Amino acid sequence: MKRTAIVLLVLLASVLVTLALYEDNGYVLLSWGVWSIESSLVLVILLLLLALVITVAVWRLVTGVWRWPVQLVEKYRRSRAGRDRDVLAEAFLHCSRGEWSRSGKLLAARGEKSGHPLAALLLAACSADREGQVERRERALAQADACATDDDARTAVGLTRARLELGARRHEQALAALNGLPGKAANNTLALDLRREACVALGRWQELRELLPLLRRRRAQRPEALAELTVTVYTRLMREAMQQAEAPRLLALYQEVPRALRSHPEIVGCYAQCLAASGNEGEAAAVLQRTLRRDWHEALALQFGTLSTDDPGGQLSAAQGWLRRHGELPSALFVVGRLCARQRLWGKARHYLEAAVRAEPRAAFYEELGRLLRDMGEHTAANEAFAAGLARALRHDQGIGQRPEPLIDS
Repeated sequence: MKRTAIVLLVLLASVLVTLALYEDNGYVLLSWGVWSIESSLVLVILLLLLALVITVAVWRLVTGVWRWPVQLVEKYRRSRAGRDRDVLAEAFLHCSRGEWSRSGKLLAARGEKSGHPLAALLLAACSADREGQVERRERALAQADACATDDDARTAVGLTRARLELGARRHEQALAALNGLPGKAANNTLALDLRREACVALGRWQELRELLPLLRRRRAQRPEALAELTVTVYTRLMREAMQQAEAPRLLALYQEVPRALRSHPEIVGCYAQCLAASGNEGEAAAVLQRTLRRDWHEALALQFGTLSTDDPGGQLSAAQGWLRRHGELPSALFVVGRLCARQRLWGKARHYLEAAVRAEPRAAFYEELGRLLRDMGEHTAANEAFAAGLARALRHDQGIGQRPEPLIDS
């Protein structure tokens, strides 16, 4: 559209000039000595324009010929630089196809000539690591360290070294590489995730506990994975506190768990187990009872049935409440039967345990029923229950059973 408008304006100007000169095309007289030239003004203007065009064309031709060698050298240099840059792309493609040897040879031959020698050295280190060439990997990393002139480059080298050490299960060396990262790079999202992996492998739960807020703030993991890690960290720390008989620390750890996870079955179960091991079975039962009042968890219910409290009647009433709220679940029937047996309510205990076995014939249910029958003096029936439980357990061990048997302490 713009070009069309320009052409139209030029044509209009030409027409106007032609009409103006048609009436009077002017007169030019050039005199030099005995020579004189007479012509119209239009012709002189046309000749001057033609001379200008020829002069410009000749000037461009001369300068082009003069610059041609320089341009040829520059073109060759750009072509060679392009080929060197393609080394990284070609080496990366070899790595993506698992051709580590070809990638390493290519980088060793032309990697330093590429436009990104640091990237070439790091890729060479990764290729050497996958080939199991430790010396070549360390040499490439050392050269990369020498090439790293700023914090960003040193961070890239440190993270690459940490990832390679983790891949080789050298977790201490990986942590050492992460600890050597410059400045704020230690809180880099990838650095945090690599530190998490190394600490989990080494069982450094206290260090992970301090790392959790940073992982959460930087979103270094998916929320589900972070929640699972949080549960693992606090359950391990609570068990350590239980082994060291540190009741105040156990309570502090439980209260430190994020509120959204404080009712998690594993957290509650571990806390209750630690309380029971330290002699606070009544408090452990209260913790389990509060959780089971909100949500049903079979493992917690079975754990509740193993506790001996100062109020066995209240404990039995709480378990019977599960049957009213959730129906006759096999695990609830089992726990109620077990608590009845503990209070020597033999008839009720037998009723509930037989109902549990009929609903779901687990080995643990048969075992508890066998104990009850033995205590009642019915040895033949007790032996039959023990045999049925043993057969059930053997079927499960051989992979025949479809449901895993819960571990219930007697």
